[in-house]
Amino acid sequence: MLTLTASSCDERPFTREDAMAVPHSVIQVGEYRDKDWEYVDSNGVTQKLNRCEDESPWTVEYRCTSPDGAVELTFDNSKYDRMKDAVLHIDGKDVPLDCINGGFWTDGKMFCMPNSATPEPTRNLMLGSGPFRVALLLSLELPNGSFSGVLAWHSLIHRAPAALPMAPTEFQHVLWSEGRLLVGSVQGKAGDVLDNAATEAY
Repeated sequence: MLTLTASSCDERPFTREDAMAVPHSVIQVGEYRDKDWEYVDSNGVTQKLNRCEDESPWTVEYRCTSPDGAVELTFDNSKYDRMKDAVLHIDGKDVPLDCINGGFWTDGKMFCMPNSATPEPTRNLMLGSGPFRVALLLSLELPNGSFSGVLAWHSLIHRAPAALPMAPTEFQHVLWSEGRLLVGSVQGKAGDVLDNAATEAY
């Protein structure tokens, strides 16, 4: 059985726990769609920020300040572009942030670390101790007829719609003649971009 999933190997640059341990990081709290954040101060202590406010009905710019007004988080956040241009304004400095979420199988909440502190990727195998390899979805480089079944679990959603017709041909190469294909996906309108995915998805 061949399992294809975009989530089986999580090579995110850092984890939520990493962010919570680094001064000047910020962590989203509350519910996924809430704009509630905390920041890590210079002493490594987590502090609350007031709920972020939309700066204008015409933009996607948000601003959150600490209760005393001394610390401020600014960022852009749209349905399609996700979170970008995040900066923590603290101790008279503007600290650019690198922001991600916990991955497809998590609650989708974001967390950010200073660009200067981003460590090497954290490797997290989520499918147990079986054989694992990284390959291109449309070029698996496996022998023909290698598997009795293919499970494409939430992997096809990360392909642009125009590229989808090529995937079954590649699956057919690696399947036995009587092999089976099972595809896991999400319900929605064709071509729409998902707003809660770890990376671009349709």
